[in-house]
This record gives sequence, structure tokens and C-alpha cells, in this order.
Amino acid sequence: MSPTHTLLQADVTGAYLQSQLGGRPVWIVLPPSLWPTWWSEKGYKQPVLRLRKALYGLQRFGFDWAKKAHSVLTAAGWTVIPDVVDAVYIKRDGSKVCIMALYVDDILASGPSDMLSEALNAIRGHP
Repeated sequence: MSPTHTLLQADVTGAYLQSQLGGRPVWIVLPPSLWPTWWSEKGYKQPVLRLRKALYGLQRFGFDWAKKAHSVLTAAGWTVIPDVVDAVYIKRDGSKVCIMALYVDDILASGPSDMLSEALNAIRGHP
């Protein structure tokens, strides 16, 4: 790492909840304590809901989050480093360079502090 670079570690809050669920439909049963009152009034016994957003705990959801993260990063000008791994990104601005490693919902990034701040703020809060 260059002496002019800042090292930053961050956790993406609610990462899996930010991505659309891909693959086959997943259905869940809610406990009665989370039901709207009208479900009981209609006599529902064990209603199911289809998940639209990913949740932690199922293998498929990690892939969905990685796809979402890749989409957000590339839209913000980050490029995946070819022939290394699919979770190391680079962003260039003239002679300045930022590098980011993404592991599940953890980020480790390095770059000149002004550029790094600006680059990370650009991806913060993406829907």
C-alpha cells in the first residue's frame, strides 16, 4: 500500500435486504404474532408470503447480493480486476487509484483519502 493511501474497513448495513431475490421463488410462513389483524379475521390458518428481497441464511442470497453490489459499483465507475477474483474492484482518476475488496458484506478499501471518501460516498445509500 502506498504511504499516501488511506485504508478503510466498512460493513454494508442490511446488505442482503438491498438485493432482489433471484432464482426460484422462496415462500415463508410468518408467525401469527406478525400477522395483520385481518388475516385472523378472515380465518387464515398458515398463510405464506413470497420473498421479494434477499435475507441472510440461505445460500442463494449471497449470489443475489454480489450481483447487486457489482451493479452499484460498476455504475459508480468501479471496474472489477480481471483474472484475479470477482470481488476486487479498482477506480482510477488520472494518476490516483482506489482499490476495493468486497467480501460478502464487508468492504476493505485503499486510496488517497479525498478520492476514497468521494468514491465511497457515491455508492452510499444506493437503493
